[in-house]
Amino acid sequence: CMGKPVEAAAPAAAAAASGTTSATGSTVTLGSGTASNAAASSDPLQAALTTLRSSNTASVFLTAVTTLDKILDNIAKNPMEEKYRKVKRGNAAFQKRLGGLSGGHDAMLAAGFVVQTVGGEECYMITPSPQAWPKLMEVKAAIATAVTEAKSAAGQAAAPP
Repeated sequence: CMGKPVEAAAPAAAAAASGTTSATGSTVTLGSGTASNAAASSDPLQAALTTLRSSNTASVFLTAVTTLDKILDNIAKNPMEEKYRKVKRGNAAFQKRLGGLSGGHDAMLAAGFVVQTVGGEECYMITPSPQAWPKLMEVKAAIATAVTEAKSAAGQAAAPP
């Protein structure tokens, strides 16, 4: 089982939901673009999001983080169903939305996925374990914050000056 420790995961999820994470003693605000490169590189997820954001348009970044958010949400709702814990790397829709983008692969790895070959196909997989659940919840909260900020940025970019 993924070991849904409700009380144990709550502080990490609350910290991640607040939009800040602690990285080497400094506070990094997700999605603001103000984090230093050193702080971003110490947090693989933040580094991947920074790469995704800087390498793509606001709308492509929004699609990427929304895709990752949906994948993580499906796993959180159905932690023991393998079909939600496995994403085929070669899937055309996944490649277009996240996997083929600069930073997409790193975002999947930072979210806790590992690359495994299943039936001759490379897939991103998350193995259920009590240790995986708190990380999943922390990453899910950070991605939800990134989605909210990306929606705001996309809305501002589309609005006339």
